[in-house]
Formats: sequence, C-alpha cells, structure tokens
Amino acid sequence: MRNHGDELERKAKIEVEDLTRKHDEHLSRIQRKMDADADVDLSDIRRNQETITSTLEAVQAGMLEKTDKREVDAKIEHKYEEILEHLNTALASTSEDEEDFKASTEALNKAVEELRAAKADRKEFGALRQQVWLSL
Repeated sequence: MRNHGDELERKAKIEVEDLTRKHDEHLSRIQRKMDADADVDLSDIRRNQETITSTLEAVQAGMLEKTDKREVDAKIEHKYEEILEHLNTALASTSEDEEDFKASTEALNKAVEELRAAKADRKEFGALRQQVWLSL
C-alpha cells in the first residue's frame, strides 16, 4: 500500500491534466501556423513590399509636384489671364451691341415720327376733304 501511496503522490492532479491538454492543443495550433508560414516565400514578400514602396514614393513625388507653390501660382495666373481675356471680349461685344442697339433705336424713333407725321397729314387731308364735300 505504501507503494501505491507514493505512486499516487507523484501523479498530477486532474486539473493539471486538463490544463496540460489545453496547452498541448494550443501548441499544436502554433505548430500548424508555423508550418503554414514556412510555405510562404519571405523574399517574394520583401520584393512586393519594395515595389509597393517605390510606387508609393513616385505617387508622393507626383503629388508634391502638383502642389508646388510656384506651379499653383503659375496655374492661377494663367487662369486669371484667361478670365480677363474672356471678360474683355465680352465687354467689347457688349459695346458693339450697344452701338447697334442705339442705331436701331434711332431708326425706329425716326420711323415712328414719320408715321405720326403721315398720320397727321392723312387726318388733315381727311378733314379738308370733308370740308370740301360739305361746301359742295
């Protein structure tokens, strides 16, 4: 019995067995992950990373070039000159249109005055004709 008692004391408790089993499962998962990662080509990943980095640097340089203060100022100045040119053209066109409008207005006023004079002459002629008829 003493032999069995010594043997029982050396055995782990049931809680330790459960904990050991959980650790074994966790270590198995870690080993599977490591085995799966071993299939990955790290040098290929590094090359891809370098390619992406160089592309990103090129895009960043392009953005810096687009936002360069002198470049932006030059673009704004160019657009400003275009706007001024369009406004000057529109103003000249408006002046020409105003001159045409004034000439047309004067012609219409002259025509209206001539029509009034002709109408007045016809009224006077009608009144004169009526007087002649009455006197006859």
